[in-house]
Amino acid sequence: MNILLFLFFLIPMALEGVGIKTLHHYFLLYYLTVPTLLYFYIFIKSHPLHLPRRLTFLTLLFIIFEIISLFFSYDKQTSFEYFLFSISLFFIFIFFYNFKKMGEKFVYLLICLLGLFFIGYSFFPLFPPHLEKQVVMASYASHNHLGDFLGLLLLFILTFRLKKHPALIIIAFFSVFFFFIFSFSRSAYLAFVITAGLFFIQKYKTIRCTYLYIGAISLGIILIVFSLVSSQNITQTSPLFNLQQYVSKTMILYPRDFLSGRDLFAKQALQSIKEHPLFGIGAGNFLKASLKYNENNNISDSAHNIFLEVATEQGVPAALLLLVIVLLILSSTLNHPPSIFYLFLYLLINFQTDYTYQIYLFLILATIIAATMYKEEKEMALPLWLYGGVNIILLGSLVMMITSALLLKQNNPVSALFWYPLNRQAYIEAIKQNEGNNAPTFIEKGLSVAPYDTGIILAASEHYLKVGEKEKALSLYEKAYRANHLISFSIMKQIYFLKKELRSPKEAETFLKEIILSFHQIYVTENFKKELNDFCVQERKKLCI
Repeated sequence: MNILLFLFFLIPMALEGVGIKTLHHYFLLYYLTVPTLLYFYIFIKSHPLHLPRRLTFLTLLFIIFEIISLFFSYDKQTSFEYFLFSISLFFIFIFFYNFKKMGEKFVYLLICLLGLFFIGYSFFPLFPPHLEKQVVMASYASHNHLGDFLGLLLLFILTFRLKKHPALIIIAFFSVFFFFIFSFSRSAYLAFVITAGLFFIQKYKTIRCTYLYIGAISLGIILIVFSLVSSQNITQTSPLFNLQQYVSKTMILYPRDFLSGRDLFAKQALQSIKEHPLFGIGAGNFLKASLKYNENNNISDSAHNIFLEVATEQGVPAALLLLVIVLLILSSTLNHPPSIFYLFLYLLINFQTDYTYQIYLFLILATIIAATMYKEEKEMALPLWLYGGVNIILLGSLVMMITSALLLKQNNPVSALFWYPLNRQAYIEAIKQNEGNNAPTFIEKGLSVAPYDTGIILAASEHYLKVGEKEKALSLYEKAYRANHLISFSIMKQIYFLKKELRSPKEAETFLKEIILSFHQIYVTENFKKELNDFCVQERKKLCI
């Protein structure tokens, strides 16, 4: 039974890591079923469940804020699904909190087997990865999370004590370290240097080997050098320039800006937090904030910092609660940290500089590790029926989502909405198919579910154009433009012509100047430039890009 349970974690993590784009969304749905599998294990074993009081109370407060933020969400479908995922994570935590030994074995086995699998798959990929969230080496090195995962494997080897065969440990460490370096993941470098450094400081009294510390410092320097080598900011006069040129030719390296837009993503997050400080814009909606506050074409679906992203999406109070939860977990074993503590610390540091927390396998691993290392004296019993009851809610929601998706594929959006009223795509199709009196109802409900969803807004705009309600169409087109200034130029032209017809030629010209001015400040494709310039010539306007 333990082996079967282990495979339920291993197989989806391996599949997610190889970066098959069409499967990515299904992993979230899969993890909604995992607590049910765990429930059957508990039921068969007749094992009593206990909850840590303080951590459970804080987690429930966090979930309450997540529920409230759902009502203010820019996209309620995405936020609702992430809310279900949060519930699932908590129940996975509860399970491994009660089965600590199993959790520890699972973590070590998962890290070892997946680490070796991801290295091997990087050399012999069956399906070349086409997803930024894959954990194998890809042809675009700027989105390569192999190093982020291998940092866990290196720490496992580092903290693993095998006195009989130290040579094997050294060989294994440096074999993995080679792949770790050439993953060029600066976030992984940083997290590893800090975590390994703290490990050596903490073990200083018990490890009295000068050569070991000299070696550790040397490896740290190597990682710092490669962090600089993978940066665009190296000048030709720098002694590292030749090394960068050599590595770029021999390895998959595309030097990036030192911060790679992280400062701009943080700025976008802070702007959104300033506007929505209490409850945010809904879980999973950072992309909407990034599009709204975009500068210089720097757009991301992540703040690259877990606390900043939670503050943006679920509000500052939720982010503070998450911070307290993390500090509580860390402090429970801080005086005598077990080996698994360093794995949790590594992931936590990594989550501050990269979006790896959006990769489900990293978040699941962090949850299992936290559950196995966390200790709390005051506990309370959790009835098995309550654990199972929440699982019924999770499975019921999953059935509704799947049924709705299947009905939509059969071109029946109205029935799809009956089963799952948060289905964005179903609203788009329902608006297109119901051009009579029912369309305004679907428009109203669709915009209440996802007020800034471009697909719903444009479907609604086109409907109002067809029925001659041009003012409503213009209002919605403008809403789509405000939500995303990089929207297609055909929509911009619609706004221009409607303004010219309904308002005045001067207002239309002002809008066109606004487009030209904004795109002078950011990078645009040659096709867009040509399209805009041709339009300017057509409208006899002199100002063009």
